[in-house]
Amino acid sequence: MSSTARITLSALVAAIAAVVGITASVATARPSCTPGVRTVGGSTVRTFCGPATATAKVGGKTFRFTGGQCAVEQGYFTVNIGAITLGSEKPKYAYLGIDVKPPKPGTHTSQILSWQEPGKRYSLLPAKVTLAAGLHSGTFSGPVLGGGGSGTGSFHC
Repeated sequence: MSSTARITLSALVAAIAAVVGITASVATARPSCTPGVRTVGGSTVRTFCGPATATAKVGGKTFRFTGGQCAVEQGYFTVNIGAITLGSEKPKYAYLGIDVKPPKPGTHTSQILSWQEPGKRYSLLPAKVTLAAGLHSGTFSGPVLGGGGSGTGSFHC
């Protein structure tokens, strides 16, 4: 493969990986990630960028999420990782989102936690989320909405 083709292929891969997102600016965002909201294949997609990562497990499957952020906004601690497909029944990308109120360390019950992978969505309801001191990591667990067993996981900001 020529060097021009490799550069073009690299640019295409970076553009696809940075599909969308709107969020507060993140100083530690990956250079190849562009946050914002865009339309992709007729669906609205919002991409989040930054150092946050997470792992979720349900029914013997493990889901890994990279490229996101954690923040305290409007009385919530939030985690947004990946690119969420909005207004479409079929998600196109991997995404994990957590909202915890109040935004302080400790174990919080009845919280909101959802993730998606291409073609499928998951939610733990009610979710139990434990935030570590400093709000830079935590764990979660709960029953999968719709009677699909239970799920667990962790995140790092």
